[in-house]
Amino acid sequence: MHKEILEFMKSQAREAGQAMMDRLHGDYQVYTKPDRSRVTDVDLAISQQVQEAVARQFPEIGLYSDKTIFPREYKP
Repeated sequence: MHKEILEFMKSQAREAGQAMMDRLHGDYQVYTKPDRSRVTDVDLAISQQVQEAVARQFPEIGLYSDKTIFPREYKP
């Protein structure tokens, strides 16, 4: 089971990297998180995509992301 999870997460990392590269020179929105660090709409979309993929593939596994704790508090 661990190898299956590892391979799945590696594929998710590759997809996330490709999604970032696809948007690297495009338009994106930058937000400031409550701790004053920055996050982009691309970061948020990738985080959501990975969380949803993990939930579908491995519903028994939880996934924590610092990108989606309090998105309503992000300031443009």
